Amino acid sequence: MTLILQPTPDVRRDRVVIGTAIRKPPEVIKGYLTSLARQRPVPGTTIEYHFVLDNAPDETDALIQDFVAKHGGVVEQAEAVLTQDYSDEHGTTHQWTPEAMARVGRLKNRILDRARTTGAAAVWFVDADLLLDPGTFRSLWYSEAPIACAVYWTKWNRAPGAVASPQVWLQHPYALAGNGYPDEAAFRAQLLTRQLTRVWGQGACTLLRRIVLDKGVDFSYVPGVTRDGMMAGEDRHFCLRAEAAHLAMTADPWPHIFHVYHPEDRAAIDGWLDGLDKLQWGRPAWVNLHLKLLEPVPVGPGQFSQVPAAVARVRLDCGQLLPDLERQVLDHLDGQPFIAEVLYPLHYAIPFLRGQKRLVEVTVVDWKVNAGMPVLEEDALHGIDLTPYTPDQQEVLRGY
Repeated sequence: MTLILQPTPDVRRDRVVIGTAIRKPPEVIKGYLTSLARQRPVPGTTIEYHFVLDNAPDETDALIQDFVAKHGGVVEQAEAVLTQDYSDEHGTTHQWTPEAMARVGRLKNRILDRARTTGAAAVWFVDADLLLDPGTFRSLWYSEAPIACAVYWTKWNRAPGAVASPQVWLQHPYALAGNGYPDEAAFRAQLLTRQLTRVWGQGACTLLRRIVLDKGVDFSYVPGVTRDGMMAGEDRHFCLRAEAAHLAMTADPWPHIFHVYHPEDRAAIDGWLDGLDKLQWGRPAWVNLHLKLLEPVPVGPGQFSQVPAAVARVRLDCGQLLPDLERQVLDHLDGQPFIAEVLYPLHYAIPFLRGQKRLVEVTVVDWKVNAGMPVLEEDALHGIDLTPYTPDQQEVLRGY
């Protein structure tokens, strides 16, 4: 008998499932699929799509089928429902019935169930009315958080003077204060730093690692918890289940994302996609780095420990990054990991590293020119950036 030996792969491949329930009109779906196709890859991962068509228009159905045929994955059909259980053709804001929210939760659970049984490394839920910057997936992946949610900002209603707010929150059903933040302004200011931030509520653009799948966290309603008002939302019950499973949720404010929320927003889709495509036209102003110190550091007499990898989002040319490291980062913007030999100056905060050269594994996860946050940059008055202010504070400023 002749044995034929097959080569084994030298790099592990993590399969990531990307999907959601789909019901949006074709003009929205075209932009959505374009932004998914533009996502920059992460080394060592493969992508599989899984969409559930929730009574979507025929043209939307065709767009999704064509996309999956080209890129790979699964398309399912939801059960038939009454069309009036949801509407985004609204006078003020979206209209969801409790039945519609419960059904979306069941459809998302389908995606989770299949990912569990097929051994997926992660699931990335991306709502079908989002336009993502090409670095979104990379940013979420390199956060290494069990649950990482990309932050976007939306003017939830058309009321005069309405300001954009994030789709992450601190207390249910939707409070932007508490859990260490004295008021809404403090939480907004934190998100505007672009740093990874602990939150207690999130949804719509969330990467879930395998640990979340293994613990059985899903979008089913939690028994005994009210389903009144916003608490009927499937994302809120997912968050409650995650907290009960001791899985922290992390908000990632790095990506630039547009939310095609109001019907009139659809006319701006092409312009928004063009703007997202130009985020790297020019010299980098911000960099998103994944850093791993390769040599151990002392933690006690005769004791050494390896420092965990860290994420850093920093401005260039303003002293936030060691000059030696900044120079090497600018030479490696292609996103591939590299080994940097970094000289630590004599004034460095950690005494052990002063005057030493150390090896650091560096990945430039993403970078951007000096562009303002989408939607937020519109909230300016006479040169004043209003985005860090609460609605009440903004009214005071408008009165000046």
